[in-house]
Amino acid sequence: ASIAPDSLGTPLEDLSLALALASADIRLLTQEQVKLREVLAVQQSLFKAGPAASAVSEPKSKLKAEVEQRSPLKFMQASMANQMALLELNQIVKLDKDQLRALSQDTQKMTSDKQVAPSGATAVDLLKVQLAAARSGVGEGLEGKAKADALTGFARDAAITASAFGVDVKTASEMMLAWQSAMKLDRTQNQRLADAANFLGHSGLDAKAADIGSVVQSSGEKAMATGLKPEQIAALAAAFLNSGADKASAGAGLNAFTAVLTKGEAATQEQRAAWAKLGVEGLTPETVASGMRTDAPAIINKLLDALRGTSDEKERESLTKSLFGNDDAIVKLLKKPEDVQKAFSLVPGQDPKSDSKPEYIGSVAKTSTQLGETSQGRWNALDASATRLSTALGSSLTNLVDGLVVTLGSVVGGISSFAEEQPKATAALLALVGVIAVSRGAQIKVAMASALRNAATKLLVTAGAGPLIEIVDRAAGV
Repeated sequence: ASIAPDSLGTPLEDLSLALALASADIRLLTQEQVKLREVLAVQQSLFKAGPAASAVSEPKSKLKAEVEQRSPLKFMQASMANQMALLELNQIVKLDKDQLRALSQDTQKMTSDKQVAPSGATAVDLLKVQLAAARSGVGEGLEGKAKADALTGFARDAAITASAFGVDVKTASEMMLAWQSAMKLDRTQNQRLADAANFLGHSGLDAKAADIGSVVQSSGEKAMATGLKPEQIAALAAAFLNSGADKASAGAGLNAFTAVLTKGEAATQEQRAAWAKLGVEGLTPETVASGMRTDAPAIINKLLDALRGTSDEKERESLTKSLFGNDDAIVKLLKKPEDVQKAFSLVPGQDPKSDSKPEYIGSVAKTSTQLGETSQGRWNALDASATRLSTALGSSLTNLVDGLVVTLGSVVGGISSFAEEQPKATAALLALVGVIAVSRGAQIKVAMASALRNAATKLLVTAGAGPLIEIVDRAAGV
């Protein structure tokens, strides 16, 4: 049976004649194939002794082919990653082309900002932050540019906070989204809370800003329900951490502590007796619960002063146990009442009658600016600018490359289809190219190449690739 379709016609008849003249060279090819099999046998034995031998569960006779997908050209990678992140984001925010381009440019510029650069966040990182923010409701109800501004604004806040807290932007954004969602905070309140945590973390207390923020993230919702304000929750979290509690214990202790203070009429007889023994006039479960909703730090400071005023250490421990049980974190906290009071004093509420702002306001911006002026911060900014340039150049060149890829894709796709539909003809042509390559006689090479050129031209035209037959000439050396 013929190994080629009828459409190849006369050229293959010429090729048959050339093959008859090439018998000696074909024998040489056979010898080379024998040598190749020997080499493959050696390689196979090496593979069996290597890491692949760990797959002992697979039958030894089973053949396994693994194909590694080709990576994009390096200059295109930043642009392609940015393009994919934008596409995913816009599936939710649904901006028009110009608005999306503006959002992308704003995000690219943001990465080299002095306050953002210390975080090491890339534009793709910030786009992912915006995606998470959009899914969490940031910019909800807004359209177009207003929505884009809300998302880029949140991304900037998260990146600056990441710089100040010394965490990656993903961690900072998740923390701030949790604050915002659980405690129903707006952007200004979220920023104030970050400022409070950062200021407390640099105040001399043994508590890191990121850890304070994490405790607020886990316990903020319940603590807010007891009457504490966000900054006061941060202060109490810092005090628990300062006393030696870890993040998990600090969060649980904070919730248990505030729950007791807001029990009111639900207080047990033992707790009522303990409040009475503290000897503070008017300090009952009901007045404590009411005072927590109006001025929580004042109520807590009264409790701390009363415990500190108890001279007998055993009695103080007994009162603590009667009020709060055996919670280790609370016991540790109440051993350092002065540190709790210090934490509250560091983040006071703003006096509505005064124009002056508390000292902690702007703490995150100040810290991130200082970090941006370090050598590392400047290097990060330079790297971000270089990535921005690479992305811009990649975007420009990607359009050109995309057109070329489409054209080559059509050619390769057409040849692939032909190879799938006519495997015998394809195999014959590939074998003949090999014969030409190992042939020693120049006349045989030229004769075979001439015949194969005609056959290959018809094959490629049939496949939709056009007469791209230079490979035949190169194989023949003509």
